[in-house]
Amino acid sequence: MMMSTRLTVSLAAMLMLSCEERNPAYCRWHPTDVSCGADQGVPPMICTSDDQCTESAPICDMTNAMCVECTAGRSGACVGVAPVCGIGGGCRGCVSDAECASMTCLPDGACAEPVDVLFVSPDGSVASICMPAEKCSLPRAIALIDGTKSTIRLDPGAYDLDAPLALNVSMRIVGRDAVIDRDQRGTGPTLLIGEGASIALDFVSVEGGDGAGVGIGIGCTNSSLTARDVTVQGNAAHGISASGCTLSLLRTRVALNQGIGISATGGSLALTRSVVLGNTSGGVLITGAQFDLENDLVVRNGGAFSLFGGVLLTQIAPGSPHVFDFNTVANNLASPMMTPGVVCSVVGTPLALTNSIAFGNEAGLQVEGSNCSWSYSDIGPIPLSGTGNRSLDPQFVDPLHSDFHLRASSPLQGLADPAAMLSVDLDGDPRPLGSGPDMGADEIR
Repeated sequence: MMMSTRLTVSLAAMLMLSCEERNPAYCRWHPTDVSCGADQGVPPMICTSDDQCTESAPICDMTNAMCVECTAGRSGACVGVAPVCGIGGGCRGCVSDAECASMTCLPDGACAEPVDVLFVSPDGSVASICMPAEKCSLPRAIALIDGTKSTIRLDPGAYDLDAPLALNVSMRIVGRDAVIDRDQRGTGPTLLIGEGASIALDFVSVEGGDGAGVGIGIGCTNSSLTARDVTVQGNAAHGISASGCTLSLLRTRVALNQGIGISATGGSLALTRSVVLGNTSGGVLITGAQFDLENDLVVRNGGAFSLFGGVLLTQIAPGSPHVFDFNTVANNLASPMMTPGVVCSVVGTPLALTNSIAFGNEAGLQVEGSNCSWSYSDIGPIPLSGTGNRSLDPQFVDPLHSDFHLRASSPLQGLADPAAMLSVDLDGDPRPLGSGPDMGADEIR
């Protein structure tokens, strides 16, 4: 009798909530209410036991008499990239290390398995076992990587290196607010990825490579690098220099390096929702590599003596995937008589560059090169012919302070290809938000 009373009270309380609060139980019982739109999805089942629930929501929350994915007492039902039981009984991704038993929350919302993790702190011991109660140094953890331990979790802080840090076996390094820094101790790169290694970096900052021409932030040869939410900055040579590597960079910031921001020779480069900013010798150099550049800002790179400013595509051969879509290339510089925006040189296959902005890059031509065609892009102030191309002031918010989002008044709203397939922008905002997608990396909110 008491269970029946509680169920009646719970149902009554739910039915009293307005659908302005988008309560699914209310909408279930009021299907004709126009405020309960189609975007409500499938409403939760009313239940008194688990066996009344479906596979997608298998647990009966007895307090609210609803079928849910999880409850506080049964949070183990949440796994994979949605390991946390959130408010309302839905599984979600982690957003902080504290939500994971391993104290290691990954960028995709998954928690690293505790058995996989080695724990490191800036003052960790060179001889400890790398566990939460006995953290070790970064070199010590790298030495312990084996078939069972594959993830290194860095505490926040500065990890000052006396020599380049060699990563010769496959591993993942995760470190919110962790900085790996040469700290001006000798010359050479900060990180070196050895041949055949597959390296994942999450959240860390790589800084302090020292020495003209050799002070690279990350060097990579015939290996693989996946970087998510990583910063590579303040190095005396290239930010990232790769030869024959598979590079996958998501939400990565490559900034204020004295060489080129990213140099990829051979192999492949996937650069997505990333920022390449203020690199002295140019932004992105792709030589004979496959590439996929989407939703990126390449801005304020190059200088009076650099051979290019924003992007240089060279020695591109037929037969490989090549994508350049929804990028913003602006306010870059190059030496006199060189094109400061986007350059195609010795391109052996037709390249289609689409839905992008190449505007305000020094004086003169913004883009150049044969076998490269532009469409639905804003090229200017000197215009370029092509389907859907414009030559309009993009109206960046504050380019002087490196804010290259579009103002609400930008004339580029809705002018990208109506058939474009990207569903988000640089910031992860939905695309399109208006009648059609906006040109460049930013979708106006």
